[in-house]
Amino acid sequence: MPEGMSESALRRDVVIFAGAGISTEVSTVFPDTVLELAADRLGMPMESVESFPQTLEEYQNRFGRTELVRMIRRKFDFIDSFRSPHYHATRFHAELATMPYLRDIVTTNWDTYFEDECAATPFVSGADIALWEMPGRRVLKIHGSITNLASLVATESDYAKRLESLASDVMGGLLRQLLATKTVVFIGYSLRDWNFRRLYEALLADMKDFAPTAYVVSPHAVEAENDLGMKVIKTSGINFLRELKKSLVGHCVIDDEVYGHVADLYDMAVSADPREWEEPIRHAEYPAVIYTWFYNDGLRDICDRILRKRASGEYSDRHHVTNMLKFYDEAYERAYESGRYGDAAYIDGYSNGLILMLGDAWGTAQLDDEDGTSKSLLESCPLYFVYGADSDMRTREEFLEALEHSKRRSPKTRALARKIVEGLADDMILTHAPFIGDGHLANA
Repeated sequence: MPEGMSESALRRDVVIFAGAGISTEVSTVFPDTVLELAADRLGMPMESVESFPQTLEEYQNRFGRTELVRMIRRKFDFIDSFRSPHYHATRFHAELATMPYLRDIVTTNWDTYFEDECAATPFVSGADIALWEMPGRRVLKIHGSITNLASLVATESDYAKRLESLASDVMGGLLRQLLATKTVVFIGYSLRDWNFRRLYEALLADMKDFAPTAYVVSPHAVEAENDLGMKVIKTSGINFLRELKKSLVGHCVIDDEVYGHVADLYDMAVSADPREWEEPIRHAEYPAVIYTWFYNDGLRDICDRILRKRASGEYSDRHHVTNMLKFYDEAYERAYESGRYGDAAYIDGYSNGLILMLGDAWGTAQLDDEDGTSKSLLESCPLYFVYGADSDMRTREEFLEALEHSKRRSPKTRALARKIVEGLADDMILTHAPFIGDGHLANA
């Protein structure tokens, strides 16, 4: 890993500039590149092909623009309709997804994998750039998007128009600003690719000798071909991301392993939910059961949200998770002190799911149990909630015992529970929505 790269990433100063070599145009994804498909239909041997845009220009001249776009679309549709090609096409994107400090992406690719796999907002036109400061991950698609067919930059004439517009329009201005002020890492390009070289040289034309150092990541890069002044990182794009992530895990980034265990915790919470038992607990007899209902909702909601938001990298950011825990600690105190005991139970479940996010690799974060044994955070997470309980509860037996004792404990919470279930039919249950009573969203 180049010196200073990790620090630049932590400052959100690293920009990934991605080419087709990280998605659809490799043999593990599809046996033929778009260029090879076009050349084959034109009857052109590959050794006679001059360049990608020239070949697609000839394809368009012979078969029309609609057929050119249809050919590209057919390939993308095929890749996305089969598990293995789609997996290989999105491996890079899946690795990048859980790197919260990589926020800005530039790509010449047409596919939507940065949007789908990394929760990146696409910026395709000049009008989009006005909203560039929107929060979250962003991808600048300088050659258009397959979801906006008229925007595709594919032929020689398309390239010429785009290079001309980038020299003066707002998208080109933003792109040059990124190149001038950020640490730019090119991945998925070849130093021998004439079109890549033409684009890079055009963007840096007015910077002359003051152009900042950029990096190119490629397992096949040859220094003798590097006359663009880039620093070569000789590895694959996926390995580069993994090494960068490894340098940040334990400090600011949470290990990816945590997501698999969040899924385990969600399943545990579903199994523990008293509302799903074959013989449900009668809330008329044990009103305090509603607090476990709400606790369970909080625990399941945070687990589900973490998994749904994985693509954004939001919960891979250790600082973000720590700040959220502080927020919910305060929210719990406010809820309890104001008598909103149902909200407090929900918040407690939500917070416990967040706490588990900070136990990287899960087996390494240990807590000493009451009997002196050491358990992981996952093994220690309470699955039930009863006000006044003597200890955390993970088994049905522990919960039922605490519920029996609740008849004689915590009179304020018991009184509210009786009031809530009054008139509630035996076959009815309650759930807690992802909102808390002081006006905050549960995911604020």
